Amino acid sequence: MPKKVIVFEDLVSAGYEVVRDRTLNEKEVKAAYAMLAKWHAISYKINLEVLLILENLQRLIKYIFQFICRSRSILTNFRGAYSTCPT
Repeated sequence: MPKKVIVFEDLVSAGYEVVRDRTLNEKEVKAAYAMLAKWHAISYKINLEVLLILENLQRLIKYIFQFICRSRSILTNFRGAYSTCPT
């Protein structure tokens, strides 16, 4: 089974810095947690919306197939009735 990974862009070139030589202070940790919480909330909301879209799409596809089946039945009945009419 393939492993799931997330690849992030290197943001150092955009002005961000990587903290390696010291521990983060309380303000930095809180900011990081706040950003992670927002990212989590947004991804959760998107996931719920995608599920809703897929459920609606499934219902629409079912409705389309039902419509096609009914249309075929109507056309078949019409053709059958029409073929028995005198010319």
